[in-house]
Amino acid sequence: MNKTLIGTVCLCGWMAASAATAQHRWQVTSPHEITWRPKGDAHADHIEMSGKRVSVVYLYGVDNDGRFHLEKGMV
Repeated sequence: MNKTLIGTVCLCGWMAASAATAQHRWQVTSPHEITWRPKGDAHADHIEMSGKRVSVVYLYGVDNDGRFHLEKGMV
């Protein structure tokens, strides 16, 4: 199984697990695309990815004014 497929499977599993609480924020728009449309409500989430020698965490969200924020961490 290649790394892209593994990442896609992990992302899809994460999306399915969080879909119950955020159905209005995420939409699958094509087989290879997920669209995030925050509806004006402040919220935050994260994505974690790990490889053979590195792990990355992206913390992202939207504040009350609709401004996007992103923080990255790498180990």
